[in-house]
Amino acid sequence: MRRHATRRVLDAVRDAPDAGLTPTVTVWESVRLVARDVLVFAGVDDDTAERAVHEGAVEVPVPDPPQQRRLLPARRRRP
Repeated sequence: MRRHATRRVLDAVRDAPDAGLTPTVTVWESVRLVARDVLVFAGVDDDTAERAVHEGAVEVPVPDPPQQRRLLPARRRRP
């Protein structure tokens, strides 16, 4: 799921213009910021996410999710 999300967001920003009409560039810069946030939330390093968004990367390495520890103690069964 996380890898799929990173591919989709990179596809969305790959052809975003860096120059041209000011409103268009401003909107695309906002889209790039959201894309970078999605990549970081998926576990991609911040610098890698920044480069991927601005360089038009096709795919980035996404680390495996951390192992979840049980936060609550196991329930005791009543006698």
